[in-house]
Amino acid sequence: MLGLIRTSTQRKFLAIMFAALIAVNGPLLVTFFIVTKDTLEREMIAKKRVLLDANSKALSKVLWDFDYENLRKWTVAIANDRDIFSIEILDDNDKRLAFVSNNENETNIPEKEEALFSKEITHAVDGTDHVVGILRIRFMSDRISNAAMGEVGKSVILFIVSTISVLVAALIANRFMITRPLLRLNEAIEATHRSGTRTKVDWSSSDELGRVTSAFNDMQDSLDQDEAKLLKANKRLAFLYNNTPVMLYSIDREDRIIKVSDYWLHATGYSRKNVIGRKFREFIHHEFKEEYLNNRSLLSTGRNETVEFTSVFEKADGSQLDVLITEAKDYDDSSSGRRSLSVMTDICKLKAAEAEILRQARTDFLTGLLNREGFADRLNTAIEEAGGSLEIAVLFFDLDRFKWVNDNLGHFAGDRVLQSVSREVSHLLDEGDCFGRFGGDEFAIMLSCNAVRKRAVELATRINRVLNKPIDLGGRTLQISASVGISFYPENAMNAEDLLKASVCCNVPSEKQRKKRSLRVQREIRQGGGQTT
Repeated sequence: MLGLIRTSTQRKFLAIMFAALIAVNGPLLVTFFIVTKDTLEREMIAKKRVLLDANSKALSKVLWDFDYENLRKWTVAIANDRDIFSIEILDDNDKRLAFVSNNENETNIPEKEEALFSKEITHAVDGTDHVVGILRIRFMSDRISNAAMGEVGKSVILFIVSTISVLVAALIANRFMITRPLLRLNEAIEATHRSGTRTKVDWSSSDELGRVTSAFNDMQDSLDQDEAKLLKANKRLAFLYNNTPVMLYSIDREDRIIKVSDYWLHATGYSRKNVIGRKFREFIHHEFKEEYLNNRSLLSTGRNETVEFTSVFEKADGSQLDVLITEAKDYDDSSSGRRSLSVMTDICKLKAAEAEILRQARTDFLTGLLNREGFADRLNTAIEEAGGSLEIAVLFFDLDRFKWVNDNLGHFAGDRVLQSVSREVSHLLDEGDCFGRFGGDEFAIMLSCNAVRKRAVELATRINRVLNKPIDLGGRTLQISASVGISFYPENAMNAEDLLKASVCCNVPSEKQRKKRSLRVQREIRQGGGQTT
């Protein structure tokens, strides 16, 4: 690649130089060639005319004296010029006196007039010029042209040599002043790309390339500093990601796990190689998978930017973990694969605390039985599950003479009586029965079983029998009784509230029964000598 860059740069420079030389020197060279050739031809022709004039003056005396022997010698001497084709001397009557030709075929005389130079030979006698003959010299015109071309060619060759020298000097200067720093700059870039380390350019000058290399070196230093800061920030981010006591993870659009934090692995018991690439739904309890996928679809379709829901996660040891999952949409459009940024929070303690709070809110603190709200909720659930195909019985009872106990023996004794009643009645119940205290001395029992009517009557009888036993109050004994009312679902009512009302109505004693109970209590007190029985 480096060779291609170098070759390409040199070729571009050469192309520019040749184009400039052709565009600028080409017309100048053509003009120089034409002008110089014409000038040289005119100078040569002028020289020939000078030669003609000089010889005509030299031959005037010879012709005037009729010295034809010297005339012929003179003619032969003149014909030694290589450019002369032929020499012809005529007398004043146009009679040929001498003729010398450098062509073997004397009859082959060129017809071009420009090649013929003619001059009258005159001789001055007493101040008067007398024509004594004519000198005709024919020159070889092609030799004149070739001679001019030769002289011009020397100049052209010198011009071309000087131009090539300038071009070579420019190429050398370009290589050392431009190409060389560019090559070093390119080598530094490639070295940085290959090794990932910043490589500087060893070049200094005061020109533009020097400033470019200086800026490049400064940029490399800045990139080194930025990279060091980025690496430090990435290490810090990785440390926080892995050591923050929150279960962090990321999944792609196909629900595959692509990243998990160390704390996530520690909390779930898995190893990183066993979870990366697997679908997150594989770790969700089967009862919650559909809900999980529905929530995920809200994020993937863009309807929600964040989703938050609870689920059950199955740990590596097979135990289950109640978790709150929060997923946020990935806003990085430049990333190759879309992913979610997710947090999984352990809410087992929160669930337990919530369940405990709910239990306490639905439990009577004195007896540990369900309170009115808790009992009604259980009764509603049983009615929904029965669906009209199963009978449910509700036994409601309150204690006779309990107000007298509180008024005469104190609330502490009353609490002891309530705890004793709840304990003794609980022993009569089966595992699936529901027992609650509504407040004061009011209690309720829910039965849901086969032959519920028979069992309800039997249970009411057993409750009265148990409650007739004396209660030890630390030196004092108390004997109480209960009024029990029974209602049935769906015979007496179709919902919990009405069913409880029906059982309470069945338990209201008549006025005669209340007076009879009051007289019996007073009689028992008198007989006991103040000891309550």
